[in-house]
Amino acid sequence: MQIKLNKLERLKRELKPIDFNINSCNFTNLSEDDRFYLKNYGIYNIKLSPNIFMLRIRLDGGVVEKNRFKKLVNLAKEYNLKLIITARAGLELHYIKPKDILTIYNLVKEIGFTTHQSLTDNIRAITLDPYDGIAKDSFLECFSLIEEIKEDILNNPKYFGMLPRKFNATIISRVTPHINPWSNDLLFALSKDTNEYGFNVYIGGKNSEVAKSVNIFVKPKDLKRLFISILDSFIELGLRGSRSKTRLFYLIEAIGIKKFRDAVEERFGSKLSIEQKLIMQSSKFTQITKLKGGAFAKVLKCNYGDINLDKALVVLSKKQEIRVGVDQNLHIIDVKESKDIKTSSIIACAGGKYCSLSLWDIKEDVKLLNLERFSKESINIGFSGCLKGCGKHHHSHIGLVGLRTNMFGSTQKALRVFIGASEVPKPAPGRLLYYAVPLKHIDKLFKVLIDDYKAGGYKDFNEFNIFLEQFSIETLQLWYLLRQLTTLNNDIKKLFYFNNNELELLKELKKLNIYPQEEEVYDSIKILSHKLWDN
Repeated sequence: MQIKLNKLERLKRELKPIDFNINSCNFTNLSEDDRFYLKNYGIYNIKLSPNIFMLRIRLDGGVVEKNRFKKLVNLAKEYNLKLIITARAGLELHYIKPKDILTIYNLVKEIGFTTHQSLTDNIRAITLDPYDGIAKDSFLECFSLIEEIKEDILNNPKYFGMLPRKFNATIISRVTPHINPWSNDLLFALSKDTNEYGFNVYIGGKNSEVAKSVNIFVKPKDLKRLFISILDSFIELGLRGSRSKTRLFYLIEAIGIKKFRDAVEERFGSKLSIEQKLIMQSSKFTQITKLKGGAFAKVLKCNYGDINLDKALVVLSKKQEIRVGVDQNLHIIDVKESKDIKTSSIIACAGGKYCSLSLWDIKEDVKLLNLERFSKESINIGFSGCLKGCGKHHHSHIGLVGLRTNMFGSTQKALRVFIGASEVPKPAPGRLLYYAVPLKHIDKLFKVLIDDYKAGGYKDFNEFNIFLEQFSIETLQLWYLLRQLTTLNNDIKKLFYFNNNELELLKELKKLNIYPQEEEVYDSIKILSHKLWDN
């Protein structure tokens, strides 16, 4: 049965995105069709804010030549624009006026950047760890591989805007990457056969899912050919009906990994090797990173991606190499400092200041949280302003979505809380712990979560999240409400930490006077949450 194409697919068949003439647009009166086509060129505008434009610049691998970066910063200053780093190590110019958008688009090209295929149904910028090829635990150099892939895909009519949906890819050459890479549609993870380093391949990640093994090991010399084979399989087999179900994840769900692998192997043209020993481990965010040859690199934090233009010019005037990170920070290569400071990564979406979909000004409102405790325990936070997940809330130790609610009285700021995102050896997305926690009560929840993490003696929060997966989400919801409402005795805590018997734990919790014993667990959660959080 033939599936009805969605509107954007019908548009692509009428006029390919690469054939669209952006010079013909009336930027003061755009149609929705215009807006779709412009996204393929990195130009973003929505009906809710018709007089404000954004231009997204792709930085594959996060590698950028300093003089070009400096020219871009000066361009932002000249036109009074904001420059932010995305969670894919790209750059965005915000607050562009309709009369200036084409001028700035052309000036960015003159500087030497491209904005093409940075939005909508394209192969987005391919990401690397910021210390790819230079960290002591990086065993391959992958930027050259990305450059080879770009030669085939960038501005190619076959790919330009013609995918079923966006396609995020990353290549990780380090043992301990700087940030969780499992949300990508395509992940090449450092692995090794008996003689040579290469990559195991994982597919189908997205904002709420982790990529799954496709049972392939590829050597660097064959990576480009495999990348194109996977991409072509997605284009030819991909679903093009409902826009909400066109990511690679849904194709894998529909046909199965084996059938997709067979399709890839056919396009690859020879038998694919099966996966080998995974060398890549869980991510670890560090302020100082050891490099090959005895040098060090340092994270220069950028207010959750919001770049201070004057400070950036000072940094760019120095001799060190600069890289842009998927952690929304700048990375200074070859520094003398070697003393690491315990810290955490906090990924924050654009927020209400830059995106009308967000209910919070995330980059500013993140300061309402007590961040010091997370840094002390190296707990990574992903903070999104809506469920689209640009802040990677499903793929951080603790995930947050900013919202407003009247569930507990008058309308107030609240946070949707996710817990349980884990990586190696058991990658999993975070689970929804609480639908809404009023901002004024969030500190109590954070405190008991961190207390449990420390009491269990886990080596890191990833290990703690793997431990939490043993419990149903309802039990965890109940547990953390009771932890905030009353002091639980050590025997009950030990039952949680060490016995992990869910039924026995619930039986003991029911003996507490504070627990509404006549109710089912779900009803008890509702009663206790109102007791704790009502105004």
